Amino acid sequence: MAHSAEAHAGHPTATTYVVVGVILAVITGAEVGLFLVKGINSAVMTFMLLGLSLLKFVLVMGWFMHLKADDNRFTLLFVAPAVVMISTIVVLLALFGSLTR
Repeated sequence: MAHSAEAHAGHPTATTYVVVGVILAVITGAEVGLFLVKGINSAVMTFMLLGLSLLKFVLVMGWFMHLKADDNRFTLLFVAPAVVMISTIVVLLALFGSLTR
């Protein structure tokens, strides 16, 4: 079965995947570096790590899971639980004092 060029027109190239992979590696390195820095307020560090993790989530979801080119309902299927998860993490951290020390 031959695949037409039009069927793959909306998909990223291999170079795009490599670039996104390098960006993900840099963000991961920044997260590790941020965790190792002394003297940062725990609340600030928590929100910075959550923000970087959210950025990685969006990159993986958009390019590697191909949701960037799919129907918006599929994106909602992944974003809604992520919002619930992040909200739960923030509430639990605040509840147990990790954000207020």
